[in-house]
Amino acid sequence: MCEIFGIKIHNLTLVEVVQKIKELANLSQKSLVVTANPEILLQAYYDSRLKTKINRAAFVLADGIGLIIISRLIGQPITKGRVTGVDLVEELAKQSATNKLTLFLIGKDEIILQKATQNLKSKYPDAKILGYGVGPIFSKDQTMPILDNVNQVLIKKVSNLSPDVLLVGFGSPKQDNWLDYYLPRLNCRVGIGVGGSFDYLSQSVKRAPVVWRKLGFEWLYRLINEPIRLKRIIKAVVLFPLLAIFYHIKQNVPHRTN
Repeated sequence: MCEIFGIKIHNLTLVEVVQKIKELANLSQKSLVVTANPEILLQAYYDSRLKTKINRAAFVLADGIGLIIISRLIGQPITKGRVTGVDLVEELAKQSATNKLTLFLIGKDEIILQKATQNLKSKYPDAKILGYGVGPIFSKDQTMPILDNVNQVLIKKVSNLSPDVLLVGFGSPKQDNWLDYYLPRLNCRVGIGVGGSFDYLSQSVKRAPVVWRKLGFEWLYRLINEPIRLKRIIKAVVLFPLLAIFYHIKQNVPHRTN
């Protein structure tokens, strides 16, 4: 277990995560799972409400090499590696038939969702993917509940299908805010925010080669291919580690008492 900005990051392998999700799906309570990268943790650092929502999760996963590096620097090493959203979605699809877990995909774009679903079912013909649904368009300062027709149709579809696991790819903090409000109100057990996973699974965006990912240079590959992401990547690569180390030092320096 590693704590960054007051958020506990769990030290789990992908196999262990899937097993825990299966266990959560058999409980009567609703469970949130967060795939956290530096960008999400930075948002939580500045937004205490988001931090509270993330801390309500059953567990938080290290999705990003930056979290692994920081965990080592602060003496709380995450030794089992990253569990990325895209890897988790694929593994859940792969094991869904064996584990008897039903999945439902929620995202921003119908074509991307359709292609992601087709690709997963093509690769894993027995995958128990019940379907997919397009979510609402969020305003800058979106509050809950969302009363537009698109959201109402989505909620009705989810309730009718009753999946075990919702995979929500709105990006953070939209997916976290949506799940925090709607998961307790939906007929499903587990909600997971998976960011841009469907972009990769639909092959709309090319993922970094395995060797780049293993070396921790996925961010560089994305920067080369998507230079528009420069500002976001600078925050993740430069601002996040500086703030994380400063926060850790501040929290662990003994306070003087008069």
